[in-house]
Amino acid sequence: MMAKDVGILEIGSRFSAILAEVEHGQTFYINDGGRRIAELRPISSPPRPRQGGTLEGQIWMADDFDAPLDDFKEYSE
Repeated sequence: MMAKDVGILEIGSRFSAILAEVEHGQTFYINDGGRRIAELRPISSPPRPRQGGTLEGQIWMADDFDAPLDDFKEYSE
């Protein structure tokens, strides 16, 4: 779908109709005095909500995870 040029005054008078077109995939370049100043386009895809627990049973922590490391023994004495 090719982008359409629209002037600031037209945006003001047709905003709802233009947003309806954007919702269906149309992109608009907003012009001021024949100069493009902005782009109005649909969001590429709405973010999906995160779902917890998808890696359940695949991640584990060693029993000695928080035990002091031998390499740092001198710093803890």
